Amino acid sequence: MPEVSAGGNNMELSIITINLNNSAGLETTVDSVLQQSYKQLEYIVVDGGSTDGSVDILKKYNDKLTSWISEQDTGMYAAMNKGIRAASGKYLLFLNSGDYLCNEQVVEQLLSHSRGDADLIYGNLLRVFPNGMRDKVKMPETLTVETMIRGTLCHPVTLIRKDLFDTYGLYDESIRIVSDWAFFLKLIVNGKVTTQYLDTDVAVYSMDGISSKLSNAPLIEAERTRILRQYLPPAYAPLIEEVQKNHSGAPQYSVQALQERLEDRGGLSSKLLLPIFRTVVKGVKSLRSLRRSLETSLAYKAYKEAHQEACHAIPIIINNRNHLTYLKRLIHSLEKKGYHNIFIIDNASAYPPLLAYYKQTPYKVFYLQKNVGYCALWDTPIFEQFRDQYYIYTDSDLELAEECPEDFMVAMHYLLNRRRYSKIGKVGLSLLINDLPAHFNNRAEVIAWEEQFWRQRVEKLAFSAPVDTTFALYRPGSFGPASMVPALRMDYPYSARHLPWYENTGSLSPEQQYYYQHARASSHWSSKALPL
Repeated sequence: MPEVSAGGNNMELSIITINLNNSAGLETTVDSVLQQSYKQLEYIVVDGGSTDGSVDILKKYNDKLTSWISEQDTGMYAAMNKGIRAASGKYLLFLNSGDYLCNEQVVEQLLSHSRGDADLIYGNLLRVFPNGMRDKVKMPETLTVETMIRGTLCHPVTLIRKDLFDTYGLYDESIRIVSDWAFFLKLIVNGKVTTQYLDTDVAVYSMDGISSKLSNAPLIEAERTRILRQYLPPAYAPLIEEVQKNHSGAPQYSVQALQERLEDRGGLSSKLLLPIFRTVVKGVKSLRSLRRSLETSLAYKAYKEAHQEACHAIPIIINNRNHLTYLKRLIHSLEKKGYHNIFIIDNASAYPPLLAYYKQTPYKVFYLQKNVGYCALWDTPIFEQFRDQYYIYTDSDLELAEECPEDFMVAMHYLLNRRRYSKIGKVGLSLLINDLPAHFNNRAEVIAWEEQFWRQRVEKLAFSAPVDTTFALYRPGSFGPASMVPALRMDYPYSARHLPWYENTGSLSPEQQYYYQHARASSHWSSKALPL
């Protein structure tokens, strides 16, 4: 098996680019490096076995690259580690395909203005979004543990002394998305590294990479939480909890916090206080719910009269891949209730009857060339068409319950516009579980899981509960799946049926078989798989 070969000795800087099937982005990155006025650097490219023409680009620049390789690997950090082993520079800069240096003098500016003895030398990051918009992220002048808990240090703008990897180890390849952040955190926690911030723009970062996609947000959050607990002592737990709470934006009631405050003041024991406070908090919640329900009873009729026509014009965006029958059932259930402002995002479907249906449907279809996943609306430029308005986003594998009132859109709109719910980003329909058929294999598991979302009532219309990409109304500018946007779930009869829960597990239709044979992953519990 070939290996990346090391470049010349005593280089001040090695730039490492990793790439996988991003030929256009790769050429942009390579050009920005080769155009640098500072020439005493080595440039290493590690390609993960691309099949899209990336190798042709590497061959094109073969005589200008220090070394390159193209072979399959186990992930981006395995590729980055491969580059580290091959590099001979005092400092390393990771500039992955699609990212590029801000100007032709940036490397020279960094090296000429640095002290030369700092372990980390870093500047600012420019970000470019899929719609062409840009912004600037100024890195913090000093790096602390709190800095890393609240944010990150971006590797495209950071020169890292190579010997740090000898001391602290290479990137942890078991971490899928945030291993570079984990490495920086490890350095800062150790406290022995020296840093230098230079107020200069270093690199342009493309916001369509793996760590930028909303569909990866739950994994990023889970990885960061695990690493913070692994690397930091218990003293940092309150700060970590605060950051996570602010990130979720979800309202929380804390019996423990109230208990601890009164214990500090009165010296009462936990055993005496805990049952009392649980009862008090439960009672407060019930009173609040009752008051809000009364307010809704008085205000909703007038709100409905004022907003019903506008709410019927709210766009409904359906994310679909290889579902025909379910898509038609969802659209039919919407049309029956008077909703026709429907848009379909097709995630690279290949099911022939579905493709034929698209040709005759009256609704706009956005065709994607690859399966972007359940966050396709937000992870593609399509979102720019809907960003500044209320919109519904939903998977295609459900239908409105027959008993769902026609004013469901008004009811969700009403909740989002109540001042007391100003931190709520979306309101979704509830999912029925009281009529799941016995032939559905995962019936008991689904019921046990879904029952938790019917417990925290906030008023007569809704419960406080997460909503994923099941039918939900979003505020203008709001986006993201369950872990990112605080949500309410409507109470029955404002409900939908998740159609895979009604499949006959022992006798799937040809269409259902086709879907599961071509599914990358299941985003909901289906008749074939439970989520991990």
